[in-house]
Amino acid sequence: MRLCYLSVLAVACLGVAAAGCKRAGSSAGTAPGGGSGATTALPAGWKVYTPPEGDFSVAVPADPAVVNRPDADIQKVRFYRFNKGDADLIVILFSERTGKARQMDSPEKIRADPNVVAGTLRDVSPQGGMKGLECRRRDPQQGETANRLYRSDDGSRAVGLTVLKPQSLTDGEVRAFLESFKLLR
Repeated sequence: MRLCYLSVLAVACLGVAAAGCKRAGSSAGTAPGGGSGATTALPAGWKVYTPPEGDFSVAVPADPAVVNRPDADIQKVRFYRFNKGDADLIVILFSERTGKARQMDSPEKIRADPNVVAGTLRDVSPQGGMKGLECRRRDPQQGETANRLYRSDDGSRAVGLTVLKPQSLTDGEVRAFLESFKLLR
């Protein structure tokens, strides 16, 4: 069975929901402009979140539930889950990836994934030297998801953004989350 990164995100999201979580720090303000240097207005009640590690910022509707899970054998993983109503907005950071983990989310696998909604796959501006892809995907367990992936050429680092149940948010809220994400270091 072929593993696709976006499928892994959906399974990981379920694990985050079931796992014990701790709260992390936050900040308020205007959404960063997705790496373009511009700023955009935040949806009502949203704020900009930057984790204590200071390595990214993103516009979100709430404080996160955080799970740090080291997979020492193949990669290090950090999960951030933000909730608004029925929707979950998730940031997953992968680092120090080795072996099969480097291949899980290759652009070729994403482009070949039969669950990607036709006409939704597009390239997005790079972040931190990592190329970006965005798409909608039909997940057998979660329904349609909105996804953005940044990945290093060698696959050793990646960042995944996923919105579970994006239909529960306005298009502006989904765009604010995906487009405001910025790697800070």
